[in-house]
Amino acid sequence: MAMSSNPYVVSQALTHKNLETTLRYTHEVPTALLETLGKIKIKPK
Repeated sequence: MAMSSNPYVVSQALTHKNLETTLRYTHEVPTALLETLGKIKIKPK
Protein backbone atom coordinates (compact mmCIF):
# COMPACT_ATOMS: atom_id res chain seq x y z
CA MET A 1 0.00 0.00 0.00
CA ALA A 2 1.24 3.48 -0.72
CA MET A 3 2.56 5.08 2.43
CA SER A 4 0.44 8.21 1.91
CA SER A 5 -2.85 6.32 1.65
CA ASN A 6 -5.09 5.91 4.64
CA PRO A 7 -6.17 2.25 4.93
CA TYR A 8 -9.53 3.22 6.44
CA VAL A 9 -10.33 5.57 3.55
CA VAL A 10 -9.36 2.91 1.00
CA SER A 11 -11.50 0.39 2.91
CA GLN A 12 -14.51 2.69 2.75
CA ALA A 13 -13.99 3.42 -0.95
CA LEU A 14 -13.86 -0.31 -1.70
CA THR A 15 -16.91 -0.87 0.55
CA HIS A 16 -15.14 -3.50 2.66
CA LYS A 17 -16.88 -4.26 5.94
CA ASN A 18 -13.63 -5.33 7.60
CA LEU A 19 -10.42 -3.29 7.51
CA GLU A 20 -8.40 -6.52 7.54
CA THR A 21 -9.84 -7.38 4.13
CA THR A 22 -8.53 -4.11 2.75
CA LEU A 23 -5.11 -4.55 4.34
CA ARG A 24 -4.83 -8.02 2.82
CA TYR A 25 -5.24 -6.72 -0.73
CA THR A 26 -4.15 -3.09 -0.82
CA HIS A 27 -0.44 -3.89 -1.09
CA GLU A 28 -1.23 -4.81 -4.71
CA VAL A 29 -3.26 -1.67 -5.53
CA PRO A 30 -1.50 0.38 -8.20
CA THR A 31 -0.59 3.96 -7.36
CA ALA A 32 -2.79 5.24 -10.20
CA LEU A 33 -5.84 3.62 -8.59
CA LEU A 34 -5.07 5.21 -5.24
CA GLU A 35 -4.71 8.60 -6.92
CA THR A 36 -8.07 8.11 -8.61
CA LEU A 37 -9.71 7.11 -5.35
CA GLY A 38 -8.29 10.26 -3.79
CA LYS A 39 -10.25 12.37 -6.29
CA ILE A 40 -13.61 10.79 -5.40
CA LYS A 41 -15.77 12.88 -3.12
CA ILE A 42 -17.66 10.69 -0.61
CA LYS A 43 -20.59 12.30 1.17
CA PRO A 44 -20.94 11.35 4.84
CA LYS A 45 -24.06 9.42 5.77
